[in-house]
Amino acid sequence: LYADLHNEGSGTRARENFSDLELAYTDEETTDLPPEIRPFRYYYSAEAGLTMAICNIERTVFICEGKTDHLLSLDDFSNCEVAPVLLESDSRLR
Repeated sequence: LYADLHNEGSGTRARENFSDLELAYTDEETTDLPPEIRPFRYYYSAEAGLTMAICNIERTVFICEGKTDHLLSLDDFSNCEVAPVLLESDSRLR
């Protein structure tokens, strides 16, 4: 999952490899990113103990330890692996 972060189709592969994924949150608030990639849906795998965000074009944009069911703040990203393109694009993370 980490090696595939933000690669084309990585969201689809995450869904295939984590059969227990449940939708934990839908980020409708991050609006400074292109509309075609929004919204970001946060999926939680209890078996893996990870939350992964998958954008509308089926790419994983971050993976965090534990369950995340709210809009992430800058502080929340301390236990997350984040795609460099998100770090560059999301004004909250600069």
